[in-house]
Amino acid sequence: MKVLFFASSALGSKNDYIGGDPSQAIGIISGFTKLSHEVIYASINPDKYLNGEKCILEHIPHYNFPVPNIRGIFNQWIAIRTVENLIHKHNPSLIISFWRPGNLFISRLKRFKIPVIMVCNGPRSKGNKSMMNVYFDRQNLHTATLVSAVSEDITEFFKNKYSPELGQKVITNPNGVDTERFVDQPNGIRETYGIDKSIPVIGFAGYFAPWHRVDILIEAFQRIEGNARLLLIGNGPEKLENDLRRRAAKKHNDRIIFTGPVPFNEIPQYYSACDILVVPQEKTRPLGSSMKLYEYLSMGKAVAAANVGQLSRVIKDGLNGKLFEPEVESLTKTLDLLIADRDLRQRLGAQARKDAVEKYTWVSNVTRILNRLN
Repeated sequence: MKVLFFASSALGSKNDYIGGDPSQAIGIISGFTKLSHEVIYASINPDKYLNGEKCILEHIPHYNFPVPNIRGIFNQWIAIRTVENLIHKHNPSLIISFWRPGNLFISRLKRFKIPVIMVCNGPRSKGNKSMMNVYFDRQNLHTATLVSAVSEDITEFFKNKYSPELGQKVITNPNGVDTERFVDQPNGIRETYGIDKSIPVIGFAGYFAPWHRVDILIEAFQRIEGNARLLLIGNGPEKLENDLRRRAAKKHNDRIIFTGPVPFNEIPQYYSACDILVVPQEKTRPLGSSMKLYEYLSMGKAVAAANVGQLSRVIKDGLNGKLFEPEVESLTKTLDLLIADRDLRQRLGAQARKDAVEKYTWVSNVTRILNRLN
């Protein structure tokens, strides 16, 4: 089967090296190709993240001119016209697109009578109920044959907000992980940062967005009782990152390491250098499905995750990880527990890896989509 997967915006625009959109696109493509399907991937910058992946790369033109509103509409039109031309060129049996950002002209795809799958990391109208966001959500629902929602919270949002007919298009389909790529492996990361093998390393990877609450992680680390290191892998908005660095400088600055952005293919090496991997999260943002969570699980490390939304559904406290309330005191206690108990870390990590392999591969993710279509 031929699959046309398109993203009409630039993936990874916030960060050239690490982020949810690029790794999600790579994962979905790998899921289809491992099932022997042919994938055509079209984007503004298709080769930036997908070099070496087994797919055909196509380019969606993007034009910059100094009239923002007109520019956006014009580029949306160009994107859809390009996709229409690619449909004629490749004759796909399935079309996949990200839910956001919206495209005013996406409903044109319905005339091709090809199933359209929309991967939804969060509805536009949740939290921002402008007429345009409501329009985009409704149009996407009407256009999609199937909506692959990455969390149960997103599924419930659609089913509660829209008619039963539209709500039936939505399935909960958690993000996945390439368990062959994200596996514990030899690395020289500890040597690079001068960390002795006997010292526990706590890690976080991702974009330092406000809702990822890296500030809570830093403060909790500064309160822990044992000797450890904190590896912060990634970067964020300049103002926020500078604030995080100021917080880190208050205590144990020599134990807190900001690596900066890391190329996607090197991330597993950094994870391998860690003993504990943390997913902090703002309690008011429960809708998404953190990519890093599944990567952490696959690495076979002890995972500590905020007791929020989809995180709390994937992590079974004390079985495949530890849950903490999204505040400093709870996270501090969790880190102290994991630092002090190596056997617990190993037991949690072993179950985490088992769950990743059995439940959360990208092949499983794609199979759920195909099964529902059939």
